[in-house]
Amino acid sequence: MTEPDEAERDWTLDAKCLDKPVGWWLSEEGSRKGEISKQMRRALFLCAQCPVQKECLNDELFFENWKGNIRGKGEEPEWVVPMPMAIRAGTFAPERNATKHLDKEERIEWLLGMAAARYERLGLVSREETA
Repeated sequence: MTEPDEAERDWTLDAKCLDKPVGWWLSEEGSRKGEISKQMRRALFLCAQCPVQKECLNDELFFENWKGNIRGKGEEPEWVVPMPMAIRAGTFAPERNATKHLDKEERIEWLLGMAAARYERLGLVSREETA
């Protein structure tokens, strides 16, 4: 069997969150005060180390208001409101929502920059690692 080329390879296989509890990224604990819980900090630490942050964020921006049909029966999509503090690629839903006026590439660049600043502020990575 040959190795799939980069376009065919599933980026999620390289995600640091692959074998972790999904609840870490869905936590609303502390969200009303803008605090970051221990659970969310664990998620952000993994996001900071993840080699596929851009792919993850791109995926989130594509599906951000659409909950697809898991069984694939071709039903109409349901429109949903993202969880207030749901984490994707080190970004929070309110941040992603606030950037909807930007074009996709600007939005990705801005959001990943914000995530990198957060990682540094929380001591999850050093300044050299975010450069």
